[in-house]
Amino acid sequence: HCSIYLTCIRALYHEAVEQHKLSTEYMPTIAVLCNSGLHEGTSSSSPGSLANTWAPTLEMLYDQRIPIVATSYTWEEARDDVTQLAAVLGLELETISGSEVNGELEKEKGGDEGGLARMKVKVTWGEGEGESEGRGAGGELVIPPSRNPFRGLLPMPDTLCDNKFFYNNNYYFMLAQW
Repeated sequence: HCSIYLTCIRALYHEAVEQHKLSTEYMPTIAVLCNSGLHEGTSSSSPGSLANTWAPTLEMLYDQRIPIVATSYTWEEARDDVTQLAAVLGLELETISGSEVNGELEKEKGGDEGGLARMKVKVTWGEGEGESEGRGAGGELVIPPSRNPFRGLLPMPDTLCDNKFFYNNNYYFMLAQW
């Protein structure tokens, strides 16, 4: 028996949890951040910056062990989103030079990604020495930035570049704590 609950609360996630005291029965099992723009949150100097609005929510989702899936328009944005997410959560981000991703061999990709191979990253934390402050036992970047098979179907013109198009939710990645 499976039940799906949809609750609409006009607030940022971390505010909804704190103010409305959501019970664990209604906590999400996964968080999906569609075209989140995490990569734009590199400065926390202004109160309305993305770093200030996303950081408390990302930290709460992570500390609650809720897997985070984020999408982006381009591979470069997905790569930068991973970097920003790791920075916000205080995680170590290691780029792997070989063809191994999260313990598995990965084929190089090119062509429609502008000749760029899939990002090869490993996020490590936990396990004793070097454990992130206040964080759980560990986790991983379960899915590195990858082409989303469920991306938008309609190409949208990039107004900054001639002859370039992008798709909604074109790339995605998944971070999970274990």
